[in-house]
Amino acid sequence: MILDVTRHKFFEGLATLLLFALVTAIATGASYIHATFEVSTSTPLSIAIAHFALHHPVLAVLAIAPLMVYSALRLSRATARASLYPEGTLAAISLAGVTLMALLPSAHYATTAVVALLTCETFGRLLYCFGPNIRAHYLFTSMLALGTLPLIDGALLPLTAIVVILTMLLRGTLREAIIAIVGVSLPLMIYCYVEWLTMGDIATPIVVIRQGLTSTSLETIIEYLTLPRLIFIGVLLATTLASAMLYFANRVTLGIGARKVWFLLLTSLATLAASIIIGGWVTPGVIVAMAISAIPMLPMLFICVQPLTSVVTYILFIIAGVVALM
Repeated sequence: MILDVTRHKFFEGLATLLLFALVTAIATGASYIHATFEVSTSTPLSIAIAHFALHHPVLAVLAIAPLMVYSALRLSRATARASLYPEGTLAAISLAGVTLMALLPSAHYATTAVVALLTCETFGRLLYCFGPNIRAHYLFTSMLALGTLPLIDGALLPLTAIVVILTMLLRGTLREAIIAIVGVSLPLMIYCYVEWLTMGDIATPIVVIRQGLTSTSLETIIEYLTLPRLIFIGVLLATTLASAMLYFANRVTLGIGARKVWFLLLTSLATLAASIIIGGWVTPGVIVAMAISAIPMLPMLFICVQPLTSVVTYILFIIAGVVALM
């Protein structure tokens, strides 16, 4: 394994990611395959996901690895094509693998895996939309994924709101604003329609999402944030902060599209942090979404420091990720 993560080629990054995905699936199966739990927020899709994991635990655990690989690749490929760093790198593949390995295994592994998938789809597709020529299908599908997040975890509603608002402001055209609004609204509209077809109240999904935003379980988050996982989150936050500082030192070398992406990522991360600190809206899904918002920023640190420092930081990052499994 090449320990200088900035020099990873695609197949080296993929092999590393597959290894971490396998470890994640094994650790999840060993500890949580027979777990019985209540969903952290009773939003529409979270109940269905929890029900599937409870009644089909083997399938749910086996799905962890392919979901993790796909999520990491979706996000990492976009970081490489969006030119977010002074030089090209595929470091995000391995860094995403370590991050998801540290944060997915828990009693709520099914929900966190789906949140990770949708968040990676959101940012991975959205990053393609900040070049000179927008691809409308990437914008629409990223907004679909973004609009589905509150149906799984109501505490992700602030992230959904800020991302769609920033997308409309940063792109600045009426056509793209319409695409974004329709895409982000469609999942909720479909669910309301299904609720109405089944003789329910058409406003029920909206009420449930609002309740999910304010009824986060303190017991759930305490169970999720074990001391080893808190250590990894501390390492991740320190790495993200260092990457952000290096971005501001090197931002003049980046294109306008890359700077817009950095602004979007930093604002999304700040929004989630504020929702935790001010609103108290903290769930395992929020922690995972925060980590995924940080992943595209991390390679900046490894590129800008000396190779020896990069290797040592990468090793410490992996050790912290492995410790988080304990």
